[in-house]
Amino acid sequence: MIWTLGLLVLCTASHATVYEVDGIFYTLQEDGTAKLVAPGDDGEGGSSMPIGVNTGYRGDVVVPETVDIGGESRPVTAIGDYAFLGATSLTSVTLPTTVTFIGSTPFANSTRLTDITVADDNPAFCSDDGVLFNKSRTILIACPAAKVGDYAVPVTVDSIANSAFYGCAKLTSLTLPSTVSRIGFFAFRGCSKLTTMTIPEGVETIRNGTFHSCRLMETVSIPSTVATIEDAAFFYCQSLKAITFPAALRTIGSNAFDECVSLSDVLLNEGLQAIGSKAFSRTKLTHVIIPSTVSAIGEAPFSSCMSLEAIEVDAGNTDYRAIDGVLFDTAVSRLICCPAGKTGDYVMPATVIVVEGSGFFSCRQLTSVQMSPALDSLGFSAFNGCWGITELKLPHTVKYIGENAFNNCTELASLTCHAMAPPAVDVNSFLTSTYNSPLYVPQRRVSTYKKAAVWKKFKTILPIPEGMEVTASDAFPGALATIDIAMNSAETGIVSYEFDLLLPEGVSPAFDTDGNVICTFTMRHQGTPLLTMIPLDDNAWHVKVTMEEGSILTGYDGEVMRLYINVDPDVGPDTYTAILDYPVMVLSDAYRVEMEYVRFDLTVNTGSMGDVNQDGYVNVSDVTVLVSNLLGAYSGTMAWQLGDINHDGKITVTDVTGLVNIILNIYP
Repeated sequence: MIWTLGLLVLCTASHATVYEVDGIFYTLQEDGTAKLVAPGDDGEGGSSMPIGVNTGYRGDVVVPETVDIGGESRPVTAIGDYAFLGATSLTSVTLPTTVTFIGSTPFANSTRLTDITVADDNPAFCSDDGVLFNKSRTILIACPAAKVGDYAVPVTVDSIANSAFYGCAKLTSLTLPSTVSRIGFFAFRGCSKLTTMTIPEGVETIRNGTFHSCRLMETVSIPSTVATIEDAAFFYCQSLKAITFPAALRTIGSNAFDECVSLSDVLLNEGLQAIGSKAFSRTKLTHVIIPSTVSAIGEAPFSSCMSLEAIEVDAGNTDYRAIDGVLFDTAVSRLICCPAGKTGDYVMPATVIVVEGSGFFSCRQLTSVQMSPALDSLGFSAFNGCWGITELKLPHTVKYIGENAFNNCTELASLTCHAMAPPAVDVNSFLTSTYNSPLYVPQRRVSTYKKAAVWKKFKTILPIPEGMEVTASDAFPGALATIDIAMNSAETGIVSYEFDLLLPEGVSPAFDTDGNVICTFTMRHQGTPLLTMIPLDDNAWHVKVTMEEGSILTGYDGEVMRLYINVDPDVGPDTYTAILDYPVMVLSDAYRVEMEYVRFDLTVNTGSMGDVNQDGYVNVSDVTVLVSNLLGAYSGTMAWQLGDINHDGKITVTDVTGLVNIILNIYP
């Protein structure tokens, strides 16, 4: 340290030198005049002190007209940006005639500051009742944070400066005149006792953090002229229950109403164009409709809204849509936000490629999520806080898992990843306790996962069991039924599979009028599956499915094939056992998966052809049910097999005609 004539040189590096004289800190400006700055200032507007911490200024500070620096008298002409920000021990400041420039946010959050005084002959500034203004009183620059009670801004004022009332936690009411047309950022931040505010007509923008942390603010009247609400404008306004947006509003910024935990009523206006990330996060919203005009939505706009069960999108919106209450882009390739109030099991649309950051954040009442088979990546905190999910399966397409993606998934007891190459994953993607749960991966990639970064933290890494599952729909004598064959394969491609199908007596595959087996393939595939069925005896067939050269079945854990079967009229009602004998799958790299036989039950019920409502009669009531079903207007139960009069495996107008013919006794 070098002391010279009461002067301390604090910083001399590549930045401008900072000098302390009699407890006040200065830098020299290009014209040789002195500027008062914050302690720790680097001379270029930065500071070595934590933001909002200012321990250098205490008590009553009288700024001198001149200061001796380097043996030369320098006029003090400026107050730097953030000079007294957060000076919690500062009680008053007196400015001399010579100060003609004051930077941004000079006195914000100086919680004990009661008075700012300006010399009467100062040409640029003045003060009134301790509040700092420009000389013409058109700009209110700073209100001391310790001001108590009610305050009415003078009618001469047309502009409230940045952070002008920041930290005025003892103000109980604040009145703005109609002359005010501009309000700076953080203008009323931390005015924690204000309960109501009317913003004057003419204000077009509510700036960043304007009402940040106004915890008791219950109502804010927004004028018709406001077109933009910037980031964090109402952040942490915990008492705000409702707000009305003007027709002119076009943009709501990120975190604009985040942590407004009492906000339950919001009507987004037609004309609104953009909603920022987490704009309404952690609010009490119960219902929201995205207008047709919205064309930009940030990540997780409604995350952690625990009372919100569904998000709606106006049918006229061409950029976004909602399915089952979940928000997507119009192509349904990006899942943007699942409302935190959603309950039960959720099946993700098969077209989803990306789950955006916080897409399922705090969806605590979801019990399971079935991932899209096309999923490529999971964003930051995608499933963070999904307490109710115990098991997750990631498709073979997943390549990236973001930071905290599965953090706070406290009940996650099993994770399956079908990806052949371990996805890129952040070190904090999983809750630490999750590593105690088993991880299932493709059987030929177990050793790869055991060596991969982060994945190797799982204490137990096991191969995915591979096999087939078979179920059958209820059958009715004289009608078609279905056998659904699902495959559980950890691999990315299946080029063929085959098995012997053993059916009970009186049950046989269904054929169309050209003699082809009626069959549908439901797994995504490239190319055409080729089916052959060779009869082995009266009740057994050898079934083989092969793909055209160069094509494969793709997917995992899903139904791949549906066979239609006939049940003879003389088969009595009962449950019969059927078998897939020795199924074999051949995968895309010629690897064979061989399984034991698979048993499944075929339940035959009573009924008559055409008795779709199963009341024991075939009459006009059944026609009504069939027609209503075709029109999508029937919500009751219906035995569709008994309505498939022409045995083509589907219900069409032809079946209605056939049913009418049965009733009229002109069609056997």
